[in-house]
Amino acid sequence: MELDKWAIRSLSIEYQTQKLKAVLKTYQVVDKHGKAQLQMDNHLYNYLVIITYMMKSIQPSTSWPARLVEHILALTVQQQQAMGFPVNWIESLFWKDFSASK
Repeated sequence: MELDKWAIRSLSIEYQTQKLKAVLKTYQVVDKHGKAQLQMDNHLYNYLVIITYMMKSIQPSTSWPARLVEHILALTVQQQQAMGFPVNWIESLFWKDFSASK
C-alpha cells in the first residue's frame, strides 16, 4: 500500500513540475519586436513567477504578488535585470494583473 502512495505522490510532483514549466512558457515576456526573451533557468525571476503562481493558486485573495511587484518596481533596472527580470516585465499579462492598481 505504501508503494502505491509513493508512486501517486511521485506522479503528482512530476505533473506539477510540468504544469509549472508550462506556466513559465505561457508567461514569457516578449520584446517590442514580438520575440520572446530567453530566461536562464537559475534566475530569481523564474522562481518568483512560480512562487507567485502557486501563491495565487493556493490563496487567491493573497496580496503577496502585489507587494512583490511593489518591491521589485522600487529596484533599479540594473538590479531587476541582475535577478533575471526581462525588459518591460511589468507589461506581461502575468504581472499586469498584480500591478493594475498602480
